[in-house]
Amino acid sequence: MRMKSNKNKILVILAVILLLVFLFAIDKNKIIKGKFINFFSFTKLFDNKSSCDIEKTKEIYEIIQNEKNKILLEENKQLKSTSNFLSENGYLNEDKKKFLTAYVLAKDPIDSSVFIINQGSNNGLKKGMPVIVSNGILIGRLINVKGDFSQFVLITNNRSEISGAIQKDEEKISGIVKGNYNLSTTMELIPIDKNIKEGGIVITSGTEECIPRGLVIGSVSKIHKNDNDIFQKADITPLIPLENNNIVTVLIEC
Repeated sequence: MRMKSNKNKILVILAVILLLVFLFAIDKNKIIKGKFINFFSFTKLFDNKSSCDIEKTKEIYEIIQNEKNKILLEENKQLKSTSNFLSENGYLNEDKKKFLTAYVLAKDPIDSSVFIINQGSNNGLKKGMPVIVSNGILIGRLINVKGDFSQFVLITNNRSEISGAIQKDEEKISGIVKGNYNLSTTMELIPIDKNIKEGGIVITSGTEECIPRGLVIGSVSKIHKNDNDIFQKADITPLIPLENNNIVTVLIEC
């Protein structure tokens, strides 16, 4: 009886052990299966994230390329119109080059109307030379010239003064064009008896060193006139934004 009882105990113990092994195997498979599911889910998530990142990178690259193309097209357009102006006014003389193309490198961190270009005295530039863009529009003049770079100030700067003339048939209405807080310019010392109108084009008069006649300064936007005064004055608005130019041309006139 005792032998039989011991056998029964052994069988029960073996059965319990087998049951535990079976249950452990099931749990282990669940854990392993869960780990595999989690791994593949993570891999899929990583792949999806990578795909999204790649698509975003492509979109950003395309946007940058489109902006670069727009800038290049605008620069080519500007260079073409500047070239036409230079040709019509004799600046493309083969005997002596009378202009120099330069790239705008930076804006002065203190004075937003002062810009730095990549040409200097080593290239024949001098202080006072005019800086123009498309179709002979005057945007500024050189104020500081070093060997390999120069600074120019916009005509809207308070320090800027240029002899100007309002185009009116064959008559020459002269005055002094001064900068107005980096926003616009004002033409002063216009004789009170001169009849000027809004919309009239103001050009350089050519009466000062380094600045030739005929460069476009802007158009008359408002007239200030008092019959008791000796002179009248007029607000002059630039034809284009002066600060948004990547390429400029310096006329070598002095």
